Amino acid sequence: MILVTGGAGNVGANVVQQLLDAGEKVRVITRDPGGRTFPDQVEVMPGDLTRPETLPTALSGVDRAFLFPVFDAVDGFLEAARQADLQHVVLLSSAAVTYPTPGWIGELHLRVERAIAASGLPWTHVRPDAFMTNDLAWAHQIINGGVVRGAHGNAAVAPVDPRDIAAVAVRALLDHRVGEAYLLTGPQPLTQIDRVRIIAETIGRPLRFEEQPRERFREQMLRHGAPAPAADALLDELSEREGKTAQVLPTVEDVTGRPASPTPNGPPTTRRHSPPWLRLNGGSGLMVASASSTRARSPTATISSTPASTTTRMSPVHLRPRLPPVGRHPDGQRPVSGLPPGHPEHPEHPEHANVRQGQRARARPAAAWASPQARVRERDC
Repeated sequence: MILVTGGAGNVGANVVQQLLDAGEKVRVITRDPGGRTFPDQVEVMPGDLTRPETLPTALSGVDRAFLFPVFDAVDGFLEAARQADLQHVVLLSSAAVTYPTPGWIGELHLRVERAIAASGLPWTHVRPDAFMTNDLAWAHQIINGGVVRGAHGNAAVAPVDPRDIAAVAVRALLDHRVGEAYLLTGPQPLTQIDRVRIIAETIGRPLRFEEQPRERFREQMLRHGAPAPAADALLDELSEREGKTAQVLPTVEDVTGRPASPTPNGPPTTRRHSPPWLRLNGGSGLMVASASSTRARSPTATISSTPASTTTRMSPVHLRPRLPPVGRHPDGQRPVSGLPPGHPEHPEHPEHANVRQGQRARARPAAAWASPQARVRERDC
């Protein structure tokens, strides 16, 4: 039996499904078992990582676990895991732990990694860099005016698909890859300006990236709930990446045997990222592309970085399979956030877990501080 914590989010839901596809028995824990929907084969139990008294029952009969990092709750989980004789824990960590200066985000994840290593439990760390789904934080701006505002628009990252992250975690669980730390990226370096252009192509409407001064963008981040250390860490990292190419690693293919983030046909500069979850639905908001819709029309996407602007003619691009609507997790609950998952303001923090299933969630406002780096690990609890 494999326990999946955070089993309702972008990574966790894919871990659950991929384990089921491999024929494994899967258990998930949630504070509200009646309010969440999982595949019929999944054993759903009440549980809460921040309430350690619920964990012995959740871990009974479990030999492996996928752990979403709740920074203020890891010690309770590890104690219960030792008592249950857990044989392997695969942690969703962050690429930030490998940075020369890990910063606020990286230090939070390093504490979890070190606690697991000190526990004596067999471990594997999965360290993704920027999530492709980070860009969902731009939804409010895209819907309301088509201008994405940010700082360091020419800073490049190599965004990774959450399904690829899940695939690496699943291989670690199934193959018992103990003692490994997998640093994950997507297949191509992309700046924020690149990603806005690709979204414009995918949803079929003109969009524009507008560069903002660092201090103004920082003020917006703070106004929309970002802790000051998170804002500073993000902006410092973006500044460091400005004008540089991002590292691209073959880890996903090395571990899973298939390339990262399947690439639609076309020029690599406009084809390899293609956010699969975005299109405009009757102008009412960003929604998931329908399963039957495999191509987007060819708009003229005007992407500008103040003061300059350019116009690019786009051609059709394949869309990928159905994913959750923008700003929502697969169970229809909280909006996606770039806050570290253990932070109490993170939408999937356990204190938010009782949001009624199916309640329509609004995308995070325009500051969109869910970041290439600070997004570090949307929690799927």
